[in-house]
Amino acid sequence: MDYEKIYKERLMTADEAIASVVRDGDRVHTAGHNAPAALLSALMKAIKAHDLKGIRILGEYKFPEMGLGDPELTADMVKNECMFLGAKEREYMKTGHVTTFVPMQLSLERRYNRDIAKPDVVFVETAPPDENGLCCTGPQGAGQLGDLWMFGKKIIAQINRNCPRVYGHPDIFIPVGKFDAIVEEDSDFHCIIPSVPGETDKKIAAHITPLIPDGATIQLGIGGMANAIGYALEDHRDLGVHTEMFVESMVYLQKKGIINNSKKTYLPGKSVAGFSYGTRELVDFVRENEELWFVPYSISNGYEHIIRNDNMISINSCVMMDITGECDASSLAGRQYSGTGGHLDYARGAAAANGGKSFIGFHSTLTDREGRLVSKIVFHLPDGVYVDTPRSNVQYVATEYGCVNLFGADIPDRCRKMISIAHPAFREKLEFEARRQGLIY
Repeated sequence: MDYEKIYKERLMTADEAIASVVRDGDRVHTAGHNAPAALLSALMKAIKAHDLKGIRILGEYKFPEMGLGDPELTADMVKNECMFLGAKEREYMKTGHVTTFVPMQLSLERRYNRDIAKPDVVFVETAPPDENGLCCTGPQGAGQLGDLWMFGKKIIAQINRNCPRVYGHPDIFIPVGKFDAIVEEDSDFHCIIPSVPGETDKKIAAHITPLIPDGATIQLGIGGMANAIGYALEDHRDLGVHTEMFVESMVYLQKKGIINNSKKTYLPGKSVAGFSYGTRELVDFVRENEELWFVPYSISNGYEHIIRNDNMISINSCVMMDITGECDASSLAGRQYSGTGGHLDYARGAAAANGGKSFIGFHSTLTDREGRLVSKIVFHLPDGVYVDTPRSNVQYVATEYGCVNLFGADIPDRCRKMISIAHPAFREKLEFEARRQGLIY
C-alpha cells in the first residue's frame, strides 16, 4: 500500500490515538529524551480520568513534564519504570509513589526491550517521512528508539517537522506502515545550554589530554569536565569519534578538521554516536550531516563494537570513588540520582581495545550545604551508595591533582595512587585509615 495513503488513514489526534491503541494493563514504552509530549499528555489525561488503569510506563528520563509526581496517582493506576533519572524523575520519586528505578546498561537495552520489557505500545517522535516512507528518529532518539521500536506490538508516532533528520543505521528509520496511529505535533525541538568548563575542569583536562595520542577515537561523557577535555584536544590531529553522546566540543573539533575519522579502524570516515542534544548550533550541525552516523545503543555502547576501535579513548566522570577504585557514577547516599547509562560499557570497552585507555575524571571535593569541604575520594563508599563501575574495570583516574593508572595495581598500590590525587586536606586521614584497616602496609 502506498505510504501516503497509510499515513492519511492512520492520522488522528493524540486523544484518539491513546483511546484506539492503549488498553488497561499495557506496557507503554515512551522512549527517552525526545519522548513525544502530545502523546504523553494524552496518556496521562486518560490515566487521571480513570479511562486507563494498570499502565506500566517504561523508558529513560524525558524532557516533557508528565505530572508523575502527583500524590493522587496510585500504583494500580500507573507505574513509571525508569532506567535513567533526570531532574523530573528525581522530583517524581520525592513527591509521588509510582516512579521506580531499573538499573540498566545502555548496551543491554535491545536485549531488555526484546526479552523483558516486551512493550505492548511504543511511543516514537520522528521527522516526517522521506520519499521512501521512512521516518527518522532524529538525534535525540536514535540510540534508544533504534533498539526499541521493532519490539513494540503497536506503535504510535508523533510526527514533528522540527525533528532534524540525520544519517545513520537502518534501525533509526521507521517505515510509516509500522505505525498503528499517527499524530502530527510540531513542538519545539528541545535544546539545552551545556555546562561551561570551570578552572578545576581545565586542570583535570591538562592531566588527561597528554595521554591521548593523535589518531585516537574518542568518547566523551556529559558535563563541564568532558567538554573541557574536548576543547583541550584542539592541538591533536586525525581524531575519530565512537561515542554514546555527540557533544558540543566534538562540533568544535570536527569543524576545525581535528576530528576527521581518517584513522578509525571501525566504521571509518564517520563520527558514530548513539544520540545528541545541546545548543541550536549543535542541532544544526548534526542535521543531515553525512559525516555523522547515528546508531542504536547496542552499537554505540556495545562492548563488541567499542573494542574494534584501535586507540579507543573513553572519558567519563563520577560522583565519588573509594581508595581501591570502586566507582559510584549515579547515586548519592540514600537516593538514586541518575543511572548507570554507558559508564561501564565504555570503561570496559575502551580499556580492552588495542591501544585503548579508559579515564574517569572528577573533582576531588565538593562543598556541602553547610559550607564544609567534603572529599569525593573516600575510604569506603557510604551506605546507600552503589557501585556502577567495579574497581576491576577502572583504569585511569584523574582529579585536579593528577592522573593515576590503577590497572594491574594491587590493593596497597591502588590506595596510595588514589590518595595521591585526593585533596591535600584529606590525604593524611585517608592514609591513616588505610593503614589502620590493613590496606596499606
